[in-house]
Amino acid sequence: MLKSSSTFKRALDSSRLTLTPLTMIDAVDLLSLWSEAETMHYLHVKPLDDLSTVQDMVKMLEDDRFAIRYAIRLKANGSLIGTVGINDWTPKGIEIGYELHAMYRRQGFMREVFLCLLPFIWSLTDDSIYAKVDSANMPSKELLRSFNFEQQFQSWEFNVELDKNIHISYFILQKKNFLT
Repeated sequence: MLKSSSTFKRALDSSRLTLTPLTMIDAVDLLSLWSEAETMHYLHVKPLDDLSTVQDMVKMLEDDRFAIRYAIRLKANGSLIGTVGINDWTPKGIEIGYELHAMYRRQGFMREVFLCLLPFIWSLTDDSIYAKVDSANMPSKELLRSFNFEQQFQSWEFNVELDKNIHISYFILQKKNFLT
């Protein structure tokens, strides 16, 4: 098990994308992403509408020693199109989370992200990787299954911010089952 996210604070690259740890420099671009209702829908968070809230979130992520969030940027023009990262790691494994701007979905970008991030995680630990996904988010579930994540169970979780129950599917991937 890893002791600190500092090991993760380096850029990762694919043919079309660069993943860099989030910093305050990303805040304006993140506001554009996180203010989009369609992007935030499956994150179960209300869209953000002010820069100071985004800056607070970036600061929280920078200070969290058990999490790391990467900006997903197009190499062609530097546009921030999403984020991905480690939400937490515990004895049961490493939780990942991700979101992509609606106009960049279904173009293979998140597949490229996973092809960078998953091997990098496993270069540092053998822990299982898991993801909690809204059960209605079929594209995300398809992505996870394409990498051999297995759905372990489903449950209802109460979301305080939205004041409603959310049906969540839990997926897990062990290193030995990883397919590229």
